[in-house]
Amino acid sequence: MEYLTNLPLSSCDDIFIEIARLHSKRTTYSLSDDARHLVNLINEEFIAEVNAAISEGRSPPKTKKVDIVLRVAVSLHIFNAVANKLIKGEEPTIPEQQIDKSTVENAISYVSWAESQKEIFVEVRY
Repeated sequence: MEYLTNLPLSSCDDIFIEIARLHSKRTTYSLSDDARHLVNLINEEFIAEVNAAISEGRSPPKTKKVDIVLRVAVSLHIFNAVANKLIKGEEPTIPEQQIDKSTVENAISYVSWAESQKEIFVEVRY
């Protein structure tokens, strides 16, 4: 516990303050080729599900999963970059512009978990 008290990062507030400072102007992020390929696969799976539902006469699934995954990936990318700098006692700089595949994979895992929690809530509620 003593180790934690000696870290340069005193609270999560510090992370969010630095994120706001670094992003006071518009900043653009992009996906690495591997990350873009992974997002395209998710999109293709969704399109296949929609096409299958339509051909079977069912209502097509409605989801914004790709959009949500992209937003979460950007958030994780920025949060991790700033937090890592602060933990090391360094001055945070604008994160690298390219988001890597592992960050997108983490975003997919998080969004899948959140969707599963939503399904549990809906089942319990009704």
